[in-house]
Amino acid sequence: MALSNISIELLVLDASGILNLLAVDTSLARRILLAHECQVAVSDVVLDKEVLRYPRDGGLPVQEYVERLMSDGLILRHPIDARTIDRYVELAGPLGDGESATIAIAGFSGGTACLDDQRAINVGREGGVRTCPTIEVIAHQRVLHAVGKEDLAIAVFDALRFGRMRVPNEYLDLVLELLGPERASACPSLPRRVLASSV
Repeated sequence: MALSNISIELLVLDASGILNLLAVDTSLARRILLAHECQVAVSDVVLDKEVLRYPRDGGLPVQEYVERLMSDGLILRHPIDARTIDRYVELAGPLGDGESATIAIAGFSGGTACLDDQRAINVGREGGVRTCPTIEVIAHQRVLHAVGKEDLAIAVFDALRFGRMRVPNEYLDLVLELLGPERASACPSLPRRVLASSV
C-alpha cells in the first residue's frame, strides 16, 4: 500500500480540504491534523464564504467546530493581507475566491496548497506552488502510524461519503485497497468505473 509521504511544514487548506476533514469523525480528524506535526492554515475567505455547512448530519454548527479547532491550535485563520492581495486578485479571475486565496497564501509562505480541483492544481503548479489533494493529507504515512489502518480507512470512507472527496486517478487503487469493495460501493464521489469494478 503506497501511502503519501510528502513532507509538509505549512499546509494551506482550500474549502474542499477543510470540508473533507470536517466530514471525518471529530476525534479522528483531530488525530489526523496532529499526526502531520505542521501548521495548518485556512484563509479567511474560505472560512467566511465557503465553509458554511457541516458535512455530517447532526453535527455542531460548522463555525463552532472550526472555532474549536482554532482555539485548540489545530488550524490557523490566515487573512488575505497586503502581502497576498495582489496574487489573490490576479487568480480570482480564472479561479474561485477560496482557491485563489489558498494558492496566494501557500505561494507567499512557501506552504503546500491542499486543492482538489484540477484546474486550481494546474494554476498553482504553474505558479511554482506546491500542491496536494486531500487524499494525500488523509492517506499519509504519518496518519497511518498515528491512527492505524482501520481508522485510516474509516477516515477515507467518511471523507468520501460525507465530504464527497475527489480522488485523483493515481490514488484510486489505494482507496479501493483501504476500503474494500463493499465500502467503496457506498461512495458516490468515486468514479462509476471504479464502483463497477469493486462490486
